[in-house]
Parts: sequence; C-alpha cells; structure tokens
Amino acid sequence: MLPIVVKGEKARCVLVEEKSPVAKEFFASVSWDGRAKKPVLLFSDMGGKLPFMTQVLLKTSAFTVKYWPVMLLAAVGASMWFKYYTKTTNGRYKWDKLKLRLPARIGDVVQKVALARWSRTFSGTVAAGVPILQSIRVTGQTSGNTVIADAMEDVYESVKRGGTIAKPVSQHEIFPAMVSHMVAVSPD
Repeated sequence: MLPIVVKGEKARCVLVEEKSPVAKEFFASVSWDGRAKKPVLLFSDMGGKLPFMTQVLLKTSAFTVKYWPVMLLAAVGASMWFKYYTKTTNGRYKWDKLKLRLPARIGDVVQKVALARWSRTFSGTVAAGVPILQSIRVTGQTSGNTVIADAMEDVYESVKRGGTIAKPVSQHEIFPAMVSHMVAVSPD
C-alpha cells in the first residue's frame, strides 16, 4: 500500500494497491501541487472517451494558455471600443435600449429606475413653478436614458402644439400603461 504524499505531507488518508497500473498512472500524472498533468493520457490509457464537456474544458484551457496575451489585448481593445461607442449618440441610444431589454428582470429594474428619476424630477420642477415646457425638456435630459429623452422630445412637441402629455407618453413603450394613466388623470 502507498500513501498519497503531496509536498512532503500526507494530503489525504487514501491508500492504494501498489499493483494497480491505473492507480500508478494516475499518481504519476499528478504534479506536486495537486494539479493533473496528463488527464487525457490517463483516460485514453484506460480505453475510455472523455465526456463532451470535459473535452470542451480541456480545449478551452489549452487555447487560453496558448493565446492569453492575444485574449487580454482583445478584451482591452473591446472595452476601449465599447467606451468610445457608447459616447456617440447612436451608440448611447442603442446601449440604453439594450439595457431596457436585458433578461432576468434586469431590464425591468433599469426601466423602473429611469422612470422613477424622470417622475421625481418632473414633479419637482412642476411643483417648483417651472414652466411645463421647460420641465419636460429638463426631465428628458436628466432621466439618464436616451430612450426616455427621445420620448420626452415627442411629449415636448405635443405640448408645444397644444396637445396633452398623456397621449405621446402612452405611445412610447418605455412608459408602462400605469404611468400614462397617472399622467392622464393629473391636472395639466
């Protein structure tokens, strides 16, 4: 019986028969720090085929070890491009629209935060006596989302022509039905 020894200490109290060729191959494939050096050889010697996910993991690991500098440069380049792109008007609009459509209710949270910011600013400016047209323009700019800012531009144009706030708000999908109903019943 052979005890497993790693770095001069007994790592585990597992004993193995000396006569087992599979166990000898396994322990020969383990490096001193406990990481497997040759798992593919071990499994191929045993006559088995690696599971698909294990093959993917091993190929991904080999690719990462071989091309990590390129991957690092690509990640830095992509983040710099993303930062530049979101500073453009079109890029910012697309990023804000994408944030609103994120799965797992993340998009809903982003939408509710932006709408809360918009409604708080709008009610505060109107209560402070700021003219309604100026309030609409300011709240669109301070909402933190270009999709809401574009919707506020439509509201601004509607009110400037003598229309209501509720109609253009109800036509934009960024505003839930509850918001458009609340705006419709409030005194203009």
